[in-house]
Amino acid sequence: MKLIFPNGEHAAVDLGEGVTRIGSSSDSQIVLVAPGVAVNHCEIEIRGGKAVVRIRDQSVATVLNGRQITQEGPLKPGDLLLFGRIGCRVVANEKPAAMPAASVAPAMREDDGRTRVRMALPKFMLRGVSGATFGRNFALVGSMTIGRQSDCGIPIPAEEISRQHARLQVTAEGVMVEDLGSANGTWINDKRVHTGMLNPGDELRLDTVR
Repeated sequence: MKLIFPNGEHAAVDLGEGVTRIGSSSDSQIVLVAPGVAVNHCEIEIRGGKAVVRIRDQSVATVLNGRQITQEGPLKPGDLLLFGRIGCRVVANEKPAAMPAASVAPAMREDDGRTRVRMALPKFMLRGVSGATFGRNFALVGSMTIGRQSDCGIPIPAEEISRQHARLQVTAEGVMVEDLGSANGTWINDKRVHTGMLNPGDELRLDTVR
């Protein structure tokens, strides 16, 4: 497998057996110097043909296919990874052709019929300032659920948070917030809301978690 950085933050990286460290530290195998990238951000381990991405610093955002991961997750070709605001795609290494390259037209090799999807990097981030979220950053991509359940897009392990507390939807104007019938309420700038728009600089509060 290899990592492709479509916006040019790093050259393509072939991932071999073992551990590949990612972060802003100069001794990382993949050095990414940008806001939202920790010194020791995460690592990718490949053993026996299986790959996982493992978090090394939970205070920063690592997003796999639109869902922020807090410990580790399986990795496969076609996956999209975000380190803070830097995105990359996981692709399979090309296998040696069984026939001479001249026998296959270049246009056929380059176009397999699938539409190439441009990676959307997160426009908005949430920064935790209290409770279980303190010091952590969460990248917002598409539609995400925030709640106590571990399978939420943004899981917050706090008793005052409902299992599925609220839904966040990124729009061109900001982040639409929808309370999902939580027990303790959803607040924007100290105003309780069922639905509301979150703009840069606003405070989102789920009971006492800000």
